[in-house]
Amino acid sequence: MATLLHALLTGAELHQSKLSFEVNTLIDDYIVTEADNVLLVDTATIASASALTLPDPANAVESVWLIKDVGGQAASHPITLDRSAGGSIEGSASNYVISTNYASIWLLCDGTDFWIM
Repeated sequence: MATLLHALLTGAELHQSKLSFEVNTLIDDYIVTEADNVLLVDTATIASASALTLPDPANAVESVWLIKDVGGQAASHPITLDRSAGGSIEGSASNYVISTNYASIWLLCDGTDFWIM
């Protein structure tokens, strides 16, 4: 059976009949784990900017996260993806900021770095 990372990189088929996701609605800063899947950030409830601290990439091999601004206020309450535990995001050593209302990104970890899908 192909792994998710292998399937995303090569186009191979995944032989799963059902995907199951861990969904978290966030109203505060959050430490992301490899067990998380869908992170819904309620920027309408959060009265300021929020930070999602990404895990050490070595501990999150083949992890994939969907991060979504469900509050529609990311322009005034941006969501920062903090990569302080290591790795880069899209080859950059800077944190990544979601600042467009209702924006979403898929983020994949290859064990060394994080990539926006």
